[in-house]
Amino acid sequence: MNKVRRGRGRPKFDISDEERVARKKESARKSSEKLKLRNLTIDGDLLERFTRLKDIRSKKIQVDLTNRQFFKLLLINMEETYGGSTIILEAIIEGTLNRGFDPDDAAWAEEELAKLKGESNE
Repeated sequence: MNKVRRGRGRPKFDISDEERVARKKESARKSSEKLKLRNLTIDGDLLERFTRLKDIRSKKIQVDLTNRQFFKLLLINMEETYGGSTIILEAIIEGTLNRGFDPDDAAWAEEELAKLKGESNE
């Protein structure tokens, strides 16, 4: 009589590695679409500043903040300071917040402002 080998976890599918990778990519794509996730990329000095400030805020409120939580706090603070997203966009257009913005930001801000005000031509 053959002894049945039972291991931990779910048994492996009898599929190739390529098929497994393709299924994983498709699953990630569907999940991303469902949750409407987008990646935000920062590097160098900006990443160091973000991490340092996140650590300081985490210690201050005695909670280990995730990047997402800290980013939300930054946005809330900015909206409260500048009075909402339309004022922030207008300030970018006018150049009053022109610290580190590249010239394309003004064009982007104008499009976003039009969307918020319902003036989009799309």
